[in-house]
Amino acid sequence: MDVVQRHWPRPEPRESGYHVPPDEVDALARRVLDAMLTRPFRISRLPLDDEYSQLLARVRHWVQRGQSVRITLGYAP
Repeated sequence: MDVVQRHWPRPEPRESGYHVPPDEVDALARRVLDAMLTRPFRISRLPLDDEYSQLLARVRHWVQRGQSVRITLGYAP
């Protein structure tokens, strides 16, 4: 474990004061969500419009705050 920990990259502190301009929040949130919904990251069809809107609201929440959008990536059945 010591050998592994020596090669483990240390996380760098988040940029303080990162801010997305209000007029760019929606466009950036949509680009982020669309990137997460590309074929390599999903196994089903694209979400319906109401589901897409719900997901977009969640992504927009974090983009507005200038924070990372965290996801859970499942693996195997």
